[in-house]
Amino acid sequence: QANKPKFEISSQIRVQYVKVEPKNFQSQIEPREEDIEDYYQTKIANFHVKKKYKASHILTSLKPLDIEGDATEKQKQADEKAKQKSTELLERLNKGADFSEVAKKHSDDSSSGANGGSLGEFPEGTMVSAFEKALDKLKPGEISKPVLSPFGYHIIKLENRTEKRIKPLSEVKDQIIKSLKEIKARQRVKRIIKRIHQAAQQDENLSKAAEN
Repeated sequence: QANKPKFEISSQIRVQYVKVEPKNFQSQIEPREEDIEDYYQTKIANFHVKKKYKASHILTSLKPLDIEGDATEKQKQADEKAKQKSTELLERLNKGADFSEVAKKHSDDSSSGANGGSLGEFPEGTMVSAFEKALDKLKPGEISKPVLSPFGYHIIKLENRTEKRIKPLSEVKDQIIKSLKEIKARQRVKRIIKRIHQAAQQDENLSKAAEN
């Protein structure tokens, strides 16, 4: 009597259920060509590819804290000092110095500097406006004049530029077929479950409805 709570048995429920999974029907579905074309046109915004750049840079950062004087004068002197250094580095490059080596020794961007200034490939909108405007003026292999951004002065080398485009249907057809199979399989499952539910309600026999 003192320990009755220890011997309590929780309420229990015995159930039957039916599980119908869409993935089991995907192999049975073959989307029609007109469905594929319609999906492509409807979802065409998903197939836009941004302009991409592959570039390197050498950064000379602004360092007003290294200069004495009031804030405005310090900023002005820091700007002049950074621009002068960036100009001198550009002169070395124009005389044949290796871009990668100059970046490793002199870039204030330590992460890209260690890789010879390489920023890898990146989509439009990744970099600040001034940086990308400079990239758009360059041809692959060309080097920019010092470009000022909030980070300092950049000497930019464009390695490659891929213009924005829309992927053609042929390129994304397999992807669309996969999506359509998933959509149509879910739709089929909804119809099957509805039929099972209706049959089970009519006969009050879920097992029979599921088997059928």
